[in-house]
Amino acid sequence: MKTYTIIIEGTEYGASGHDLSKKEFDSLKTNSSDLSDIQTVIAEYDPWNTNFWSVSKPLKDAKLAISLLSENGEIIWGTSCNEFNDIYDHSEKFPDIMLVDFWDEFVFNGEAVCYDKHPYILYYQELNEGILAKLIFDSVEAPKPQDFSIVFGTIETEDDEFEYIEKIYFKDELLPFEEINWDLKEIQRIFKVYG
Repeated sequence: MKTYTIIIEGTEYGASGHDLSKKEFDSLKTNSSDLSDIQTVIAEYDPWNTNFWSVSKPLKDAKLAISLLSENGEIIWGTSCNEFNDIYDHSEKFPDIMLVDFWDEFVFNGEAVCYDKHPYILYYQELNEGILAKLIFDSVEAPKPQDFSIVFGTIETEDDEFEYIEKIYFKDELLPFEEINWDLKEIQRIFKVYG
């Protein structure tokens, strides 16, 4: 049995949605360009501690690169997520994955498109580049990309749609994202008000 590490590099999608009252919406719709403006309307507003949702995950885009490292830190292979299995195809190859309670699409209670229950939303988004995630696991044989599958999550805004990596499975095992020291380069940070 040997220990392997998956490294994911590319763009991190960090975003959150905060429910607004009509009064907050009216105050912010003309002046919500930075955090200090927002905090004059919503005291102690924190984009990572909202009353609706937040997410911070690797973005599925052209920059996404996934590498497998050996115990010695040597790169065994590098690929895009297109070489990984779809979760449904993966479950046919590894039927035990069906026994995992939450193997299917994860439940997410947020988006940035307004509707009856959420008529006014403050949307925060940041995009950062660098090493985004590390997943460590053990295997008897050196894994191939086809031994993995990815579950993607999606956030839809009124302007765009973002697909990101929510979960990765190795055979029938859900791999945990390890804590890493973030040293990411910020490439975008925006606030938008929808209503």
